[in-house]
Amino acid sequence: MNRSVLVPKLTSERCYYVDWLRVLAMLVIFLFHCARFFDHGGWHVKNATPSIGFSIFTGFTHQWTMPFFFLLSGAGTWFALKAKGQSQYIGARLKRLLIPYFFGIILFIPPQKYLEAIFYNRFKGSFWAFMPHYFNPDTLWIDGSFRFFGYYGYHLWFLGFLFVFSLIMLPLFMFFKKEPGHGFLSKMKALFYRPGGIFLTIIPVAVIQIFLRPLFRDYLHWADFFYWLIFFFYGYLFFSDERMQQVIEKYRKLAFWLAIVSTSLIMVWFLAGNLRAIYENPDYSIGYILLQIMRSMNTWAWILFFLGIGRRHLNFTNKFLKYSNEGVLPFYILHQTVILIIGFYIIQWDSSMMAKYMIIIAASFAVIMILYELIKPLNPTRFVFGMKMKVKSKKKKRAHRIHRIHRKTKNFFFIIFLFFFCVFLCILWALKMVMSNSV
Repeated sequence: MNRSVLVPKLTSERCYYVDWLRVLAMLVIFLFHCARFFDHGGWHVKNATPSIGFSIFTGFTHQWTMPFFFLLSGAGTWFALKAKGQSQYIGARLKRLLIPYFFGIILFIPPQKYLEAIFYNRFKGSFWAFMPHYFNPDTLWIDGSFRFFGYYGYHLWFLGFLFVFSLIMLPLFMFFKKEPGHGFLSKMKALFYRPGGIFLTIIPVAVIQIFLRPLFRDYLHWADFFYWLIFFFYGYLFFSDERMQQVIEKYRKLAFWLAIVSTSLIMVWFLAGNLRAIYENPDYSIGYILLQIMRSMNTWAWILFFLGIGRRHLNFTNKFLKYSNEGVLPFYILHQTVILIIGFYIIQWDSSMMAKYMIIIAASFAVIMILYELIKPLNPTRFVFGMKMKVKSKKKKRAHRIHRIHRKTKNFFFIIFLFFFCVFLCILWALKMVMSNSV
């Protein structure tokens, strides 16, 4: 056997498949939130009748989407710390995460809270009449955890959690770069290099779920905090050398079958009728422990499969990837607000559930992409959405000017067309409401 294969090799080149997986994971989260109107779980706005099919879909995707996002973020941390010092890294995290979070709280979360209050009859009145209630200092809420990121930021909690993870894990990651820490990290990785050793990573995930979930049941409480933190750490660990990624690719097929088997067992348990009761009332019973072991195995197996197949087939780049990867963060910031505004009205239509779902997907995606195209060219909007500033050399400015004029002209006419189209839809909707009231 070639001895060089046994020596861990630091990852130096960009892993394009990480970018592909990030883009695809964002698409899944978008479809997930479009489906939340129709499942059996509680959400900000709900369709009149839920669907078991949508409940299965959201339950399946909820298992691994956010852990996967945190793992990819941990991988990004590895690459970022290679190019930046501690202060630069903290500054970059502050600009990319906290500024968009607070900007979103001011601009994008109020419409969500307003629609939720209207839907559940907690408020009656216009949006502007609701705003003083939203910014009322008497409604400030903070407890002994980081749940306030979700209370104030709704879906933007992810940015707050990721910022906290970046800060508290930074000393450990810097320790790993030094000689004592590097040796400790190498010994840890040696366990995963052994046959099947990569699946030992399931154990800490299951332990957190089994022991912390009954103590901290609420969403975004300490059980979730440490659960996602371990995935963030795994992301850094797996991408710190090439061999770890080779091991993951090697076991992608086994991970796939493990994921299929565990998903099937959870599905059968769910359809049997008592899984939801165990999930919503965590304790230390045998059924609960088995459920958390199965869920941990399922989550980790799907993530390993996606990583393995991504490295195998998606380690390349093109113009679409460059465009999409840059837009992941703005898309994430925008998506839930747009989905809720559009879905609030669509779910009131007298149409089939699938028709509503497809219309919400199409309309929301179109609006988000239009908003993104308006955000992308301007540095001030790029800044508040956590994007890198555009810096153009003097040589490129002249050549780019003509292209920019043509592009702005096209965008102008497209926006004009979209504006009148939206006005037309509003008129149709108003006529429909007038006619229904007259009847």
